Amino acid sequence: MEQAARRNRRYACAWPFAVVRHSWCCWRMKALAIFFAATLVLAETLALAAEPTRYVEYGNGEARRYSEQWDGEFRDLRDSVRAPLLSALGTDAVRFSSQPALGGTGYMIVLSRSGGAEISWFQGHSRSGWRRTHRVRFPIADEGYQSIVSEVDQLLAVGIAEAEARASSREEVIIACGDGPGYLTERIRDGESSWLRPSCSGVNEDIADLLMLWAFVRLGR
Repeated sequence: MEQAARRNRRYACAWPFAVVRHSWCCWRMKALAIFFAATLVLAETLALAAEPTRYVEYGNGEARRYSEQWDGEFRDLRDSVRAPLLSALGTDAVRFSSQPALGGTGYMIVLSRSGGAEISWFQGHSRSGWRRTHRVRFPIADEGYQSIVSEVDQLLAVGIAEAEARASSREEVIIACGDGPGYLTERIRDGESSWLRPSCSGVNEDIADLLMLWAFVRLGR
C-alpha cells in the first residue's frame, strides 16, 4: 500500500509537467506549420512579382488612351484632338494614327463606310499635347472603301495573331524599340471593335505604308 501511494504521488507530481510538455510540442508544431505556409505564400508572391510585365499590344473594344495607360503622364493624340470613340464612326470604319514617341509630326487617317475619308496632320509631343495643323476630307466609293479596308483587315489579322503568340509565350519579354512612330490601328466591323498597337511597329508599319500610299494617290488626283 505504501509503495502504491508513493507511485501515485509521483504520477501526480509529473502530470502537470507532461501537460506543459504536450502543450509546448503542439504550439511548436503549429508555429512550424504557420511558418511554412507563410514561406509558400511569400514564394508565390515573389514569383508573380518576378514575372515580366507584358505590354498589351492588342485587344477588343476601345483602345486604351496613353493618358489612361500611363496615369496621365502622357497625352494621347486622340485626346488632344478630341477624337470620338471608335464606335461613333459607325459600324464599319478604320482609324489609323501615328503618335511619335519623341514628338514631331503625327497624323490620323479615318476611313468610314458611311462617312468617307479624313486625313489630319499634327505637331506636338506626348508630354505637352498635340495640335492639328492640317485636315483633308473627301468621299470614298463603296467599292474603293472595301478594296482598301480588305487589305487592312488581312494585315491586321496577321498582326493580332503575332501579338497573341507573343502574349502566350513564357519567354522573357525584351522591348528594344520603345521610341517609335506610335502606330495604332483601330477597326470596327459589324459593330465589333478591335485594335493593334505593338511595342514595335510590326504589321502596323505595313498598314501605315499601305494607307499613306493610298492617300497620296487619292490626294494627287
